[in-house]
Amino acid sequence: MMTQDDHAALTVDLDRFTGMLELTFTLEAMLALRFELSSLDDVVRRRWLDLMRREQGIAFLWSPARWERDYMIFVVRKYDIRAYAFSPRRFEAAVRLTPDVLTAFLDWLEAYWF
Repeated sequence: MMTQDDHAALTVDLDRFTGMLELTFTLEAMLALRFELSSLDDVVRRRWLDLMRREQGIAFLWSPARWERDYMIFVVRKYDIRAYAFSPRRFEAAVRLTPDVLTAFLDWLEAYWF
């Protein structure tokens, strides 16, 4: 996913066998922050997808280790979605998505996770 001016990007990599997500936030092709969301079991994934498909609300995507590993918080509103990524290594990143982009992203994830 890229901004309209191509100055920032969010790249999502998915391990089809373990379900691990790796999200890389890139700014100006110079700075990249990488977050790894691993140990997400099927129950956690399904619950998160269900929460994300609501018209509005907050959804956490994290493993049972919670604060010890990277995690994300999503704030879903009718016209935009904000995604915040946090790492215990003391860095964070954020992105704003449109509802259409979010729907395509969730459909893509669901197809590979299940």
